[in-house]
Amino acid sequence: MPPTPQTVQLTGQKQSQQQYDPSKGPPVQNAASLHTPPPQLPGRLQPVNAPMTSLPATLQLSQQQPQIENQIHQRIAELRKEGLWSLRRLPKLQEAPRPKSHWDYLLEEMQWMATDFAQERKWKMATAKKVHEKCFLTKKNRSWYHSMWWKSCLN
Repeated sequence: MPPTPQTVQLTGQKQSQQQYDPSKGPPVQNAASLHTPPPQLPGRLQPVNAPMTSLPATLQLSQQQPQIENQIHQRIAELRKEGLWSLRRLPKLQEAPRPKSHWDYLLEEMQWMATDFAQERKWKMATAKKVHEKCFLTKKNRSWYHSMWWKSCLN
């Protein structure tokens, strides 16, 4: 049997009349209530004629911060006088050994290839220098006719 409209209306009324939970804020009735500020609860309001006994936590912290910094600077000055505080950095600690990863192997291979390419370039430069000297010396020692023949070969 389908529910009667009265039962549906009663369940809807129960949903809209749920208990108010202050931690969750006021229940939202419609879109217009989203743009209005929530009502102030009586427990949150300060009486106008009562003196303010405590400052907000952020204001107290901002007032205490210079005092804390002064204490720190005084302690640093004391340690400097005793020779226990220096501006030099502490020595770097030795890292614990760890197993090699793919990245470590890649870096090793790149380092090896860089030295290999540098060595190969040196060999090629040395070989090119030898070939140049050999060609230049033979070209220089040839007669005029042979040097003309050499130029014709280059064209």
